Amino acid sequence: MKSSDFQYLPLVDKFLCETDGTIGKYLISTKLGEGQFSVVKLCHKKPLGAKDTKGFNNFQESNAKMDEKMAVKIIDKMKVRSIEGVLRIEQEIATLKILGRHENIVEFKDVLHGTHNLYIFTEYLPMDLFTFMESFKKTIDENVIANILSELLGGLQYLNLKNVVHRCKN
Repeated sequence: MKSSDFQYLPLVDKFLCETDGTIGKYLISTKLGEGQFSVVKLCHKKPLGAKDTKGFNNFQESNAKMDEKMAVKIIDKMKVRSIEGVLRIEQEIATLKILGRHENIVEFKDVLHGTHNLYIFTEYLPMDLFTFMESFKKTIDENVIANILSELLGGLQYLNLKNVVHRCKN
């Protein structure tokens, strides 16, 4: 298998700046979650003309104009040791790109391929549905639940139209 076999996984950018606080044109902040091969962090695009390399907090404190918040999934390539793992990453990127923009689906923003990590940038959501429901489970109104269910089904319908099957973790 060679790099030309991958349609969605970009080639390695040997010149990509990868530090704790910066990935290329993005400033990296707090950890949002983690999985078996990756960690998800909050990030922003660097303000135009920014040359500071001290990271996210320095820009935040200086009140520089920040673009929208995003989430970045940082995949440690050393932990992906099988061709099946690489193919899953290719499929994840392909699916995000194919889906495009829909109000009920997390939006794909960018993908970067560094020397040590692969970075998948998506829309940032401050809370997942499970956390939301848990925080309001005793006080949530039936109409709110009906609205949430309608939005959820709208997202699933869109996935179906794009021939994508949603997989839930066990």
